[in-house]
Amino acid sequence: MSDEHIPLGLNPENFKPYKVMIAEDSAVDRNLLRRYLQSERFEILYESTNGEDLLFYLKESLNKPDIICVDIVMPAMSGVEVIQEIRNSYTDMKVAVISASTDKNIIQSLIQLKIDTFVKKPYNRVQVIQKIAQALGRKDDSLSKDNGSQANINLANLVIPPLPAVAIKVTTFDASNPTGGSEELEKIISPDKSITTDIMKIANSAFYGRSGKVHSLKDAITLLGMKTVKNLVLLQSNKQFSKSLKGEVYQKHLQELPILSALVAYDITTPLGMKSFKDDVFLASLLRKIGMTILALSYSDKYNQMIQTATVESKDLSSLEREAFHIDHVEIGSKVFKLWNMPKGLQDVISHQNFSYEEVTKVSHLDRITRLAGFLAYQMLGYELRDEEKEIEKGIFHAYNATEKVKESFQKDYYEMIKDHPFFEMLA
Repeated sequence: MSDEHIPLGLNPENFKPYKVMIAEDSAVDRNLLRRYLQSERFEILYESTNGEDLLFYLKESLNKPDIICVDIVMPAMSGVEVIQEIRNSYTDMKVAVISASTDKNIIQSLIQLKIDTFVKKPYNRVQVIQKIAQALGRKDDSLSKDNGSQANINLANLVIPPLPAVAIKVTTFDASNPTGGSEELEKIISPDKSITTDIMKIANSAFYGRSGKVHSLKDAITLLGMKTVKNLVLLQSNKQFSKSLKGEVYQKHLQELPILSALVAYDITTPLGMKSFKDDVFLASLLRKIGMTILALSYSDKYNQMIQTATVESKDLSSLEREAFHIDHVEIGSKVFKLWNMPKGLQDVISHQNFSYEEVTKVSHLDRITRLAGFLAYQMLGYELRDEEKEIEKGIFHAYNATEKVKESFQKDYYEMIKDHPFFEMLA
Protein backbone atom coordinates (compact mmCIF):
# COMPACT_ATOMS: atom_id res chain seq x y z
CA MET A 1 0.00 0.00 0.00
CA SER A 2 1.45 3.37 -1.03
CA ASP A 3 1.61 6.23 1.46
CA GLU A 4 -1.00 8.22 -0.42
CA HIS A 5 -3.64 5.54 0.34
CA ILE A 6 -2.84 5.30 4.05
CA PRO A 7 -5.02 7.48 6.30
CA LEU A 8 -2.95 10.11 8.02
CA GLY A 9 -3.85 8.68 11.43
CA LEU A 10 -2.14 5.36 10.69
CA ASN A 11 1.61 4.94 11.03
CA PRO A 12 2.78 3.84 7.54
CA GLU A 13 5.47 1.63 9.11
CA ASN A 14 3.16 -0.62 11.13
CA PHE A 15 -0.37 0.58 10.20
CA LYS A 16 -1.20 1.22 13.85
CA PRO A 17 -3.07 4.42 14.73
CA TYR A 18 -1.19 7.39 16.09
CA LYS A 19 -2.36 8.23 19.62
CA VAL A 20 -3.44 11.77 20.46
CA MET A 21 -4.16 13.79 23.58
CA ILE A 22 -6.02 17.11 23.40
CA ALA A 23 -5.99 20.06 25.82
CA GLU A 24 -8.60 22.61 24.72
CA ASP A 25 -11.01 24.54 26.96
CA SER A 26 -13.50 25.31 24.15
CA ALA A 27 -15.96 22.42 23.81
CA VAL A 28 -16.82 23.44 20.24
CA ASP A 29 -13.19 23.52 19.09
CA ARG A 30 -12.37 20.34 20.99
CA ASN A 31 -15.25 18.40 19.41
CA LEU A 32 -14.39 19.71 15.97
CA LEU A 33 -10.74 18.75 16.33
CA ARG A 34 -11.67 15.28 17.58
CA ARG A 35 -13.94 14.67 14.58
CA TYR A 36 -11.31 15.84 12.13
CA LEU A 37 -8.66 13.55 13.64
CA GLN A 38 -10.94 10.55 13.97
CA SER A 39 -11.91 10.90 10.31
CA GLU A 40 -8.25 10.12 9.54
CA ARG A 41 -8.25 7.21 12.05
CA PHE A 42 -6.21 8.81 14.81
CA GLU A 43 -6.86 7.28 18.24
CA ILE A 44 -7.91 9.86 20.82
CA LEU A 45 -6.46 8.77 24.17
CA TYR A 46 -7.62 11.65 26.31
CA GLU A 47 -9.27 15.06 26.18
CA SER A 48 -9.01 17.79 28.77
CA THR A 49 -10.28 21.34 29.25
CA ASN A 50 -6.99 22.41 30.86
CA GLY A 51 -3.27 21.68 30.83
CA GLU A 52 -2.98 20.50 34.44
CA ASP A 53 -5.34 17.56 33.92
CA LEU A 54 -3.58 16.62 30.71
CA LEU A 55 -0.15 16.57 32.39
CA PHE A 56 -1.51 14.51 35.28
CA TYR A 57 -3.00 11.94 32.91
CA LEU A 58 0.17 11.91 30.84
CA LYS A 59 2.27 11.21 33.92
CA GLU A 60 0.02 8.48 35.37
CA SER A 61 -0.97 6.65 32.20
CA LEU A 62 1.11 3.83 30.75
CA ASN A 63 -0.37 4.56 27.33
CA LYS A 64 1.58 7.52 25.99
CA PRO A 65 0.48 9.62 23.00
CA ASP A 66 2.42 10.24 19.81
CA ILE A 67 0.94 13.73 19.45
CA ILE A 68 -0.40 16.29 21.88
CA CYS A 69 -2.69 19.08 20.62
CA VAL A 70 -2.60 22.07 22.94
CA ASP A 71 -4.43 25.38 23.04
CA ILE A 72 -2.44 28.34 24.35
CA VAL A 73 -5.04 30.19 26.39
CA MET A 74 -6.48 27.84 29.01
CA PRO A 75 -7.51 28.17 32.66
CA ALA A 76 -5.03 27.45 35.49
CA MET A 77 -2.04 26.69 33.25
CA SER A 78 -1.11 28.20 29.91
CA GLY A 79 -0.33 26.16 26.85
CA VAL A 80 3.25 27.42 26.86
CA GLU A 81 3.72 26.07 30.41
CA VAL A 82 2.22 22.73 29.40
CA ILE A 83 4.58 22.45 26.43
CA GLN A 84 7.58 23.30 28.62
CA GLU A 85 6.69 20.38 30.91
CA ILE A 86 6.22 18.07 27.94
CA ARG A 87 9.54 19.04 26.40
CA ASN A 88 11.35 18.45 29.71
CA SER A 89 10.02 14.91 30.09
CA TYR A 90 9.02 13.67 26.62
CA THR A 91 11.47 15.01 24.08
CA ASP A 92 10.23 12.90 21.15
CA MET A 93 6.54 13.64 21.57
CA LYS A 94 4.99 15.68 18.74
CA VAL A 95 3.35 18.94 19.80
CA ALA A 96 0.69 20.69 17.74
CA VAL A 97 -0.38 24.11 18.99
CA ILE A 98 -3.93 25.09 18.07
CA SER A 99 -4.70 28.69 18.94
CA ALA A 100 -6.09 32.03 17.82
CA SER A 101 -3.20 33.88 19.49
CA THR A 102 -1.01 36.18 17.40
CA ASP A 103 1.01 37.54 20.33
CA LYS A 104 4.62 37.86 19.13
CA ASN A 105 6.07 36.97 22.52
CA ILE A 106 4.02 33.80 22.70
CA ILE A 107 4.94 32.83 19.15
CA GLN A 108 8.63 33.36 19.96
CA SER A 109 8.29 31.15 23.06
CA LEU A 110 6.70 28.42 20.95
CA ILE A 111 9.52 28.59 18.42
CA GLN A 112 12.08 28.22 21.20
CA LEU A 113 10.19 25.18 22.51
CA LYS A 114 10.43 23.65 19.03
CA ILE A 115 6.77 22.86 18.52
CA ASP A 116 6.07 20.67 15.51
CA THR A 117 3.23 22.67 13.98
CA PHE A 118 0.86 25.58 14.60
CA VAL A 119 -2.79 25.55 13.55
CA LYS A 120 -4.43 28.97 13.70
CA LYS A 121 -8.08 29.35 14.66
CA PRO A 122 -10.56 29.48 13.08
CA TYR A 123 -9.57 26.35 11.15
CA ASN A 124 -11.13 23.85 8.78
CA ARG A 125 -10.54 20.16 8.27
CA VAL A 126 -8.06 20.54 5.43
CA GLN A 127 -5.92 22.95 7.40
CA VAL A 128 -5.82 20.68 10.48
CA ILE A 129 -4.98 17.57 8.46
CA GLN A 130 -2.21 19.23 6.49
CA LYS A 131 -0.64 20.78 9.59
CA ILE A 132 -0.68 17.45 11.44
CA ALA A 133 0.77 15.80 8.33
CA GLN A 134 3.57 18.35 8.48
CA ALA A 135 4.27 17.45 12.11
CA LEU A 136 4.42 13.74 11.22
CA GLY A 137 6.64 14.30 8.22
CA ARG A 138 4.02 12.96 5.83
CA LYS A 139 4.15 14.44 2.34
CA ASP A 140 1.48 12.35 0.67
CA ASP A 141 0.02 13.67 -2.58
CA SER A 142 -3.44 13.10 -1.15
CA LEU A 143 -2.66 15.34 1.82
CA SER A 144 -0.77 18.22 0.28
CA LYS A 145 -1.56 18.58 -3.39
CA ASP A 146 -0.07 21.87 -4.35
CA ASN A 147 2.07 21.76 -7.48
CA GLY A 148 2.21 25.52 -7.40
CA SER A 149 -1.51 25.85 -8.02
CA GLN A 150 -3.23 24.98 -4.75
CA ALA A 151 -3.36 26.56 -1.36
CA ASN A 152 -5.35 26.11 1.81
CA ILE A 153 -7.10 29.20 2.98
CA ASN A 154 -9.37 30.27 5.77
CA LEU A 155 -10.63 33.63 6.91
CA ALA A 156 -7.28 34.47 8.47
CA ASN A 157 -5.62 34.25 5.04
CA LEU A 158 -8.13 36.45 3.23
CA VAL A 159 -8.45 40.16 2.62
CA ILE A 160 -11.83 40.86 4.20
CA PRO A 161 -12.88 44.51 4.01
CA PRO A 162 -14.66 45.78 7.11
CA LEU A 163 -18.34 46.54 6.70
CA PRO A 164 -18.66 50.35 7.00
CA ALA A 165 -20.24 51.59 10.21
CA VAL A 166 -23.13 53.17 8.32
CA ALA A 167 -23.81 49.87 6.54
CA ILE A 168 -23.86 47.97 9.84
CA LYS A 169 -26.45 50.39 11.23
CA VAL A 170 -28.53 50.39 8.06
CA THR A 171 -28.75 46.57 7.90
CA THR A 172 -30.45 46.57 11.31
CA PHE A 173 -32.72 49.52 10.46
CA ASP A 174 -36.33 48.45 9.96
CA ALA A 175 -37.38 50.35 6.85
CA SER A 176 -40.93 49.00 7.12
CA ASN A 177 -41.42 50.49 10.56
CA PRO A 178 -42.79 54.05 10.39
CA THR A 179 -41.54 54.78 13.92
CA GLY A 180 -38.57 57.10 13.62
CA GLY A 181 -38.98 57.06 9.85
CA SER A 182 -36.83 59.07 7.50
CA GLU A 183 -35.41 61.26 10.26
CA GLU A 184 -33.82 58.28 11.98
CA LEU A 185 -32.40 57.00 8.70
CA GLU A 186 -31.09 60.49 7.93
CA LYS A 187 -29.21 60.52 11.25
CA ILE A 188 -27.59 57.19 10.39
CA ILE A 189 -26.51 58.20 6.89
CA SER A 190 -25.65 61.91 7.12
CA PRO A 191 -22.21 61.48 8.81
CA ASP A 192 -21.01 59.58 5.71
CA LYS A 193 -20.53 62.32 3.09
CA SER A 194 -19.72 59.93 0.23
CA ILE A 195 -22.97 57.98 0.59
CA THR A 196 -24.93 61.19 1.13
CA THR A 197 -23.54 62.61 -2.13
CA ASP A 198 -24.48 59.46 -4.07
CA ILE A 199 -28.02 59.45 -2.69
CA MET A 200 -28.51 63.12 -3.55
CA LYS A 201 -27.16 62.57 -7.05
CA ILE A 202 -29.53 59.67 -7.69
CA ALA A 203 -32.51 61.54 -6.22
CA ASN A 204 -31.83 64.39 -8.65
CA SER A 205 -31.27 62.12 -11.67
CA ALA A 206 -33.55 62.13 -14.69
CA PHE A 207 -34.49 58.56 -13.83
CA TYR A 208 -36.51 59.86 -10.91
CA GLY A 209 -37.89 62.75 -12.93
CA ARG A 210 -35.95 65.42 -11.04
CA SER A 211 -33.35 67.93 -12.09
CA GLY A 212 -31.64 69.54 -9.12
CA LYS A 213 -34.86 70.03 -7.10
CA VAL A 214 -33.89 67.87 -4.14
CA HIS A 215 -31.72 69.89 -1.78
CA SER A 216 -31.55 67.84 1.43
CA LEU A 217 -30.86 64.23 2.40
CA LYS A 218 -34.22 64.12 4.18
CA ASP A 219 -36.03 65.10 0.97
CA ALA A 220 -34.00 62.52 -0.98
CA ILE A 221 -35.02 59.79 1.45
CA THR A 222 -38.67 60.86 1.14
CA LEU A 223 -38.46 60.77 -2.66
CA LEU A 224 -36.60 57.50 -3.04
CA GLY A 225 -38.19 55.67 -0.13
CA MET A 226 -36.44 54.26 2.92
CA LYS A 227 -36.00 50.76 1.50
CA THR A 228 -34.39 52.08 -1.68
CA VAL A 229 -32.04 54.30 0.33
CA LYS A 230 -31.14 51.38 2.55
CA ASN A 231 -30.25 49.38 -0.56
CA LEU A 232 -28.23 52.30 -1.90
CA VAL A 233 -26.07 52.33 1.22
CA LEU A 234 -25.22 48.65 0.70
CA LEU A 235 -24.67 49.31 -3.01
CA GLN A 236 -22.15 52.01 -2.17
CA SER A 237 -20.44 49.68 0.31
CA ASN A 238 -20.22 46.98 -2.36
CA LYS A 239 -18.62 49.53 -4.69
CA GLN A 240 -16.01 50.34 -2.06
CA PHE A 241 -15.16 46.66 -1.63
CA SER A 242 -14.29 46.19 -5.31
CA LYS A 243 -12.97 49.63 -6.30
CA SER A 244 -9.33 48.47 -6.23
CA LEU A 245 -10.01 45.57 -8.62
CA LYS A 246 -9.06 46.60 -12.15
CA GLY A 247 -9.58 45.06 -15.57
CA GLU A 248 -12.54 43.97 -17.69
CA VAL A 249 -13.05 40.62 -15.96
CA TYR A 250 -13.49 42.12 -12.52
CA GLN A 251 -15.48 45.07 -13.87
CA LYS A 252 -17.98 42.70 -15.49
CA HIS A 253 -18.24 40.03 -12.81
CA LEU A 254 -17.76 41.95 -9.58
CA GLN A 255 -19.09 45.41 -10.39
CA GLU A 256 -21.58 45.35 -13.29
CA LEU A 257 -23.03 41.87 -12.70
CA PRO A 258 -24.06 42.43 -9.04
CA ILE A 259 -25.87 45.69 -9.90
CA LEU A 260 -27.52 44.24 -13.00
CA SER A 261 -28.58 41.14 -11.04
CA ALA A 262 -30.05 43.34 -8.31
CA LEU A 263 -32.04 45.43 -10.80
CA VAL A 264 -33.30 42.33 -12.63
CA ALA A 265 -34.31 40.75 -9.31
CA TYR A 266 -36.17 43.91 -8.32
CA ASP A 267 -38.05 44.14 -11.63
CA ILE A 268 -38.82 40.46 -12.19
CA THR A 269 -40.69 40.09 -8.89
CA THR A 270 -43.74 41.78 -10.42
CA PRO A 271 -44.35 39.38 -13.35
CA LEU A 272 -43.54 36.45 -11.05
CA GLY A 273 -46.22 37.59 -8.60
CA MET A 274 -43.64 38.21 -5.87
CA LYS A 275 -43.67 42.02 -5.72
CA SER A 276 -43.54 42.06 -1.91
CA PHE A 277 -40.03 40.59 -2.12
CA LYS A 278 -38.57 43.26 -4.42
CA ASP A 279 -36.44 45.11 -1.85
CA ASP A 280 -35.19 41.89 -0.24
CA VAL A 281 -34.18 40.31 -3.55
CA PHE A 282 -32.43 43.52 -4.64
CA LEU A 283 -30.14 43.46 -1.62
CA ALA A 284 -29.60 39.69 -1.71
CA SER A 285 -28.70 39.79 -5.42
CA LEU A 286 -26.35 42.70 -4.88
CA LEU A 287 -24.33 40.98 -2.15
CA ARG A 288 -24.62 37.27 -2.90
CA LYS A 289 -21.25 37.11 -4.69
CA ILE A 290 -19.25 38.83 -1.94
CA GLY A 291 -17.14 35.67 -1.63
CA MET A 292 -15.88 36.21 -5.19
CA THR A 293 -14.86 39.77 -4.34
CA ILE A 294 -12.90 38.56 -1.32
CA LEU A 295 -11.08 35.91 -3.37
CA ALA A 296 -10.27 38.56 -5.98
CA LEU A 297 -8.90 40.92 -3.32
CA SER A 298 -6.83 38.11 -1.83
CA TYR A 299 -5.54 36.40 -5.00
CA SER A 300 -6.01 39.00 -7.72
CA ASP A 301 -4.13 37.59 -10.74
CA LYS A 302 -4.85 33.94 -9.98
CA TYR A 303 -8.55 34.50 -9.44
CA ASN A 304 -8.85 36.69 -12.54
CA GLN A 305 -7.57 33.77 -14.62
CA MET A 306 -9.88 31.36 -12.81
CA ILE A 307 -12.97 33.41 -13.71
CA GLN A 308 -11.82 33.57 -17.33
CA THR A 309 -11.37 29.79 -17.40
CA ALA A 310 -14.85 29.26 -15.99
CA THR A 311 -16.50 31.54 -18.57
CA VAL A 312 -14.48 30.60 -21.66
CA GLU A 313 -14.42 26.84 -21.02
CA SER A 314 -17.92 26.72 -19.47
CA LYS A 315 -16.69 25.24 -16.20
CA ASP A 316 -18.21 25.44 -12.75
CA LEU A 317 -16.43 28.27 -10.91
CA SER A 318 -17.07 26.78 -7.47
CA SER A 319 -15.39 23.52 -8.54
CA LEU A 320 -12.35 25.40 -9.80
CA GLU A 321 -12.18 27.31 -6.52
CA ARG A 322 -12.33 24.15 -4.43
CA GLU A 323 -9.61 22.54 -6.51
CA ALA A 324 -7.36 25.54 -5.98
CA PHE A 325 -8.26 26.66 -2.45
CA HIS A 326 -10.23 23.78 -0.88
CA ILE A 327 -13.05 26.28 -0.33
CA ASP A 328 -15.35 28.21 -2.68
CA HIS A 329 -16.85 31.70 -2.81
CA VAL A 330 -20.17 30.43 -1.43
CA GLU A 331 -18.58 29.12 1.77
CA ILE A 332 -16.43 32.24 2.09
CA GLY A 333 -19.44 34.51 1.59
CA SER A 334 -21.41 32.58 4.18
CA LYS A 335 -18.59 32.86 6.74
CA VAL A 336 -18.10 36.57 6.07
CA PHE A 337 -21.82 37.32 6.41
CA LYS A 338 -21.77 35.64 9.80
CA LEU A 339 -18.67 37.64 10.69
CA TRP A 340 -20.48 40.84 9.69
CA ASN A 341 -23.55 39.72 11.63
CA MET A 342 -25.77 40.22 8.59
CA PRO A 343 -29.49 39.37 8.85
CA LYS A 344 -30.30 35.67 8.92
CA GLY A 345 -32.25 35.87 5.65
CA LEU A 346 -29.22 37.20 3.78
CA GLN A 347 -26.97 34.61 5.37
CA ASP A 348 -29.31 31.89 4.11
CA VAL A 349 -29.31 33.25 0.53
CA ILE A 350 -25.51 33.29 0.51
CA SER A 351 -25.21 29.70 1.73
CA HIS A 352 -28.02 28.30 -0.50
CA GLN A 353 -27.08 30.01 -3.77
CA ASN A 354 -25.74 26.90 -5.54
CA PHE A 355 -28.87 24.77 -5.04
CA SER A 356 -29.47 21.97 -7.51
CA TYR A 357 -32.31 21.39 -9.99
CA GLU A 358 -33.89 18.90 -7.55
CA GLU A 359 -34.00 21.61 -4.88
CA VAL A 360 -35.74 24.29 -6.99
CA THR A 361 -39.14 23.69 -5.39
CA LYS A 362 -37.68 23.30 -1.88
CA VAL A 363 -35.70 26.52 -1.48
CA SER A 364 -37.19 29.90 -0.54
CA HIS A 365 -38.56 32.56 -2.90
CA LEU A 366 -35.53 34.68 -2.03
CA ASP A 367 -33.18 31.87 -3.07
CA ARG A 368 -35.02 31.20 -6.32
CA ILE A 369 -35.45 34.77 -7.49
CA THR A 370 -31.88 35.84 -6.73
CA ARG A 371 -30.53 32.77 -8.55
CA LEU A 372 -32.79 33.44 -11.53
CA ALA A 373 -31.79 37.12 -11.63
CA GLY A 374 -28.14 36.10 -11.58
CA PHE A 375 -28.65 33.75 -14.53
CA LEU A 376 -30.50 36.38 -16.58
CA ALA A 377 -27.96 39.12 -15.84
CA TYR A 378 -25.06 36.77 -16.67
CA GLN A 379 -26.55 36.09 -20.11
CA MET A 380 -27.27 39.79 -20.72
CA LEU A 381 -23.54 40.43 -20.34
CA GLY A 382 -22.87 37.95 -23.15
CA TYR A 383 -21.99 34.80 -21.21
CA GLU A 384 -23.39 31.29 -21.67
CA LEU A 385 -24.96 29.25 -18.90
CA ARG A 386 -23.79 25.67 -18.40
CA ASP A 387 -26.33 22.94 -19.23
CA GLU A 388 -27.20 22.26 -15.59
CA GLU A 389 -27.71 26.00 -15.02
CA LYS A 390 -30.07 26.18 -17.98
CA GLU A 391 -32.13 23.39 -16.42
CA ILE A 392 -32.27 25.22 -13.09
CA GLU A 393 -33.31 28.45 -14.84
CA LYS A 394 -36.07 26.58 -16.65
CA GLY A 395 -37.15 24.94 -13.39
CA ILE A 396 -37.42 28.30 -11.62
CA PHE A 397 -39.54 29.82 -14.39
CA HIS A 398 -41.74 26.72 -14.26
CA ALA A 399 -42.08 27.02 -10.46
CA TYR A 400 -43.69 30.44 -10.97
CA ASN A 401 -45.73 29.38 -14.02
CA ALA A 402 -43.97 32.18 -15.90
CA THR A 403 -44.74 32.61 -19.59
CA GLU A 404 -42.09 32.76 -22.31
CA LYS A 405 -42.89 36.47 -22.59
CA VAL A 406 -41.52 37.05 -19.07
CA LYS A 407 -38.19 35.50 -19.99
CA GLU A 408 -38.07 37.46 -23.25
CA SER A 409 -38.56 40.68 -21.25
CA PHE A 410 -35.23 40.14 -19.50
CA GLN A 411 -32.78 39.76 -22.33
CA LYS A 412 -30.43 42.06 -24.24
CA ASP A 413 -33.05 44.78 -24.83
CA TYR A 414 -33.62 45.03 -21.08
CA TYR A 415 -29.90 45.50 -20.51
CA GLU A 416 -29.66 48.23 -23.14
CA MET A 417 -32.47 50.05 -21.37
CA ILE A 418 -31.40 49.49 -17.76
CA LYS A 419 -27.68 50.26 -18.15
CA ASP A 420 -28.57 53.97 -18.10
CA HIS A 421 -29.94 53.48 -14.58
CA PRO A 422 -28.24 55.88 -12.13
CA PHE A 423 -27.10 52.92 -10.01
CA PHE A 424 -24.59 52.09 -12.74
CA GLU A 425 -23.18 55.60 -12.42
CA MET A 426 -22.05 54.66 -8.93
CA LEU A 427 -19.44 52.42 -10.54
CA ALA A 428 -17.54 55.46 -11.79
